[in-house]
Amino acid sequence: MLFLLGAIAAAALVGGALGAAGHALGSDIVARPIRVLAAAVALAYATAELTGRWLPVPSSPWRVPQRWGLLGQPVFGAAFGVALGTGFVTAVTYAGYYFLLATTFVVSDPLVGATIMAMFGATRGLTTVLVPLVAVARRRQLLSGAIETNAWWTRSISPRLAPVRAGILLLTAAAFGLAGSP
Repeated sequence: MLFLLGAIAAAALVGGALGAAGHALGSDIVARPIRVLAAAVALAYATAELTGRWLPVPSSPWRVPQRWGLLGQPVFGAAFGVALGTGFVTAVTYAGYYFLLATTFVVSDPLVGATIMAMFGATRGLTTVLVPLVAVARRRQLLSGAIETNAWWTRSISPRLAPVRAGILLLTAAAFGLAGSP
């Protein structure tokens, strides 16, 4: 439970900070170029998904150190949740994360930004909690924890989700392209 709460809290802090930064910098001067760039990048990633091509997603190679487990379950769970909840500290496998960050900045509202990212944190946290349960239910042996199981699950289902990811990216491109239009 502390893992999930840590992920939600960290993500909400990131979203709130970006919403506050967007508000402080003034909405249209900075937001317009970000919207145009985000729309173009979302369109490029959607095209890659639909054509089966791969575009790299900026990501950190950092992983939660195993030695954190020595801190005990409550501290480890919370720290692991915080690391995953921020999004940018650990591996990012889908470009949609960066569009969430751009959205929280463009909306220029700390509360809305925190809410958007809290949903991300909850989703990321729940995925890591639920995937091992699904693997056990399917009688798959957990090799060395949830990370490997999550990677197995993601690889096995990922190709089937390409059209869904492409659709989401096309909607994202349209939303950023139309945002701020009269």
